[in-house]
Amino acid sequence: MTEVNRLFSFLGVNEYSPCFYERGLQIATETPFFQFALQEFLKSDGYDLDEIVLFATRDAQAENGEKFISELRRKKISTSYRFVTIPDTVSGQDLWDVFEFVYNEIHIEDRIFFDITHGFRSFPITVLPMLFYARELKQIDVGGIFYGNYESRVERNGSVFAPMDDLTDVLSFLNWTHGVNTFLTTGNADPIVDLVRQDNRRERQAGIEKNTHDRSKQIALTMKSFHRSMATCRGVSFSQYASKLMENVNDALDDGLSYRKPLGKLLEKVQEKMVPFSGDRIMDPYYAVLWCIEHGLIQQAYTMLHEHVITVVCLLVSEDSTHPATRQRVSSSILNVSSRGKEGRDAPRELTQRVSIALQPYDQAYGTIDALRKYRNDLNHAETTHGSAKPERIENRISEFADALGPIFLAIKDDLTQDIKRQSLRRGD
Repeated sequence: MTEVNRLFSFLGVNEYSPCFYERGLQIATETPFFQFALQEFLKSDGYDLDEIVLFATRDAQAENGEKFISELRRKKISTSYRFVTIPDTVSGQDLWDVFEFVYNEIHIEDRIFFDITHGFRSFPITVLPMLFYARELKQIDVGGIFYGNYESRVERNGSVFAPMDDLTDVLSFLNWTHGVNTFLTTGNADPIVDLVRQDNRRERQAGIEKNTHDRSKQIALTMKSFHRSMATCRGVSFSQYASKLMENVNDALDDGLSYRKPLGKLLEKVQEKMVPFSGDRIMDPYYAVLWCIEHGLIQQAYTMLHEHVITVVCLLVSEDSTHPATRQRVSSSILNVSSRGKEGRDAPRELTQRVSIALQPYDQAYGTIDALRKYRNDLNHAETTHGSAKPERIENRISEFADALGPIFLAIKDDLTQDIKRQSLRRGD
């Protein structure tokens, strides 16, 4: 589908005075209507308008409609135009009516340029969320938001000159708000990665010199890698991504030139979230589970917590937690012990005895470990097991399991640390 370039603008009721609008060193031909000056600027940027859509009250059309058409003919502009009548009042329900009028004029995959110079009363404020809304639902490209700043006019050599204000970056703030909120609530960094790439591309097109200190893209990609490791249950390698993300964030916060301004507050939040990850083999996987719970990765949280119980027990009985067959044997032994003989699997008796002895100081966790296994099976078998739980129950229980096992993991960590110290003393290290 060919992208259509359309200018959306408002027609006011006030008298329009001739003016030379300027953008930097570029000056448009004199006109009382900013729409035509903007069209010249856009044409110089390589954008030929296919249509001008003018939103106007009946009074505005009566006062300035014919004047607009006369100016268009005087300039011999062949671009098609349309007037769209909007209500005289913009408040309450009327605001939604105007929103609907404008939204219905937006076509799928349009490129929309928005002139808010004569926006009716408070309506320009609604332009930003409207464009954001339409961009998501109609896949439009927002070419820019512009304001003909006649209020800042100056006289030079008997002529009036006024600047054009490019307000497109205001929409970028909404984009960053969405991206930051998405990461903080879901952990998904894809919107942040896209925003950094878009900003880089826009700067290249504008000829802005690249900031060699800028680590924004690197940080965004590391955030994405860390979240991906969580979403795919990388219970071992996630710690590498956590460490790399923490390193990048700390380096960036030490250098104010190394990241985009909208990333600043986000980086501080990320730093807060990453503080618990210290590389500890017992607690880091537990904090990864908490991350998954906080960001709605419920199945991942169940899987990682269940597997981490097996890993910790392997450490307690000095078995290789990286060997699949060993993990299976330890898992069977855990079931034999935690179910207190109600359920059983084939497992070496000697191993089951060692697991039982190792878990004895933490026997309050037996019920939690056994219930965790059942809920995890319910999830992994897609509700095809007997007595499947309701979604809200599954969601609530994982937090309960994590809360119950957190102190146990911390106690095991301390006990293992003391064991290592005692062994070191016996060896005379």
